[in-house]
Order: sequence, then structure tokens, then C-alpha cells
Amino acid sequence: MLRPGGTFFVSVPAIFPYHAENDRWRFFPSGLRSLLSRFSEVEVSPEGNSFKGIFGYIPMSLDLSVGNGLLRRLIEAVFVPIINLSGKHPPPRDLGDTRFTAHYCVFAQR
Repeated sequence: MLRPGGTFFVSVPAIFPYHAENDRWRFFPSGLRSLLSRFSEVEVSPEGNSFKGIFGYIPMSLDLSVGNGLLRRLIEAVFVPIINLSGKHPPPRDLGDTRFTAHYCVFAQR
């Protein structure tokens, strides 16, 4: 609850693997603007770009798809660090692409 003139700031997830039957909390710019339509000012900004979002999604998907054991240890020790390092340096042409952004930052004012 905010009084008039109050400020609301939040970071919300956008793309993550489906993980539960009651998973109903994916937030994208149009939905966020709709939820906050009663605010006088709403600014929604992507946190990162598609390149970083995809390279964040790959290790998470691997983590959810393998059991315990040798394969998991190999993925954690070798593949995840390589994927993380690869995602740190996007090609310049991909910097403006936000279709697969993993999170959005929202600033709203009453």
C-alpha cells in the first residue's frame, strides 16, 4: 500500500522453466503495465538482454534435467562455468534484443 506520491520498485522473473502446477507468476511488460495501471507513472525495463537471458536459462535447465551423480558433477564443474563465461560477452548486435530477458525491473509512482 502506497500513499499518493509513493514509489514502488520491484524486480520480477520473466523466463524460467515451468516448475509447479500453480506457476502463475510470469511477468512481462504488458502484464506489468496492466497490473500497475492505477499508478500515474510506470516504467518497465529489461534486466539484461536476450543473449544473457538465454545463457542464464541453459544452466538452469541442465540443473533441473539431470539427476545426481557423475553427469551432474561434470555439468557443474565443466559446462556451467563455460556457459556462464560465454554469456558474459554478447555480440554487439544482440545488446538491444530483449525478447528472452530473464527479469524485468519495475518503477512505479502513485
